[in-house]
Amino acid sequence: MISIKQVKQEITILLSEEASSTIDGAKIFKLGNTFGRMVGLGMEGSKLKIVIQTKGLDVNEWLGIIHDMVKGLQNVKKENANAV
Repeated sequence: MISIKQVKQEITILLSEEASSTIDGAKIFKLGNTFGRMVGLGMEGSKLKIVIQTKGLDVNEWLGIIHDMVKGLQNVKKENANAV
């Protein structure tokens, strides 16, 4: 399960604890790095937290980043992980 919320110029994507446990850390950082400083990765307890900075971006740009990050989650799973 994924939650997405926007507060001012930040969009936060928070994965469930179960989904977070299936993510390969090196792979998610590689995906996040494709967007430079616009995307930050971290943990909120045992949940993966992805923060997208929208300052200076138009709606289509940041929506594209959200789409690419969420879609990319399928490709950053650990080798033996179950589906999110």
